[in-house]
Amino acid sequence: MKKFSSFLLRIRKTLDKKFFLYTGLFFAMMMALYLYMIFAIGTDAPKFTYAGF
Repeated sequence: MKKFSSFLLRIRKTLDKKFFLYTGLFFAMMMALYLYMIFAIGTDAPKFTYAGF
């Protein structure tokens, strides 16, 4: 258990907060673009199609 806790402490000390900040911001921007593309394509759909004729 002591080795495991020292391993966790060593990881916690070496983690870079800026890395997680920028990774989180990048993930949020990618998710925003993804959601925008889903809703933009859904609202650009034509009101009718020629398949009905």
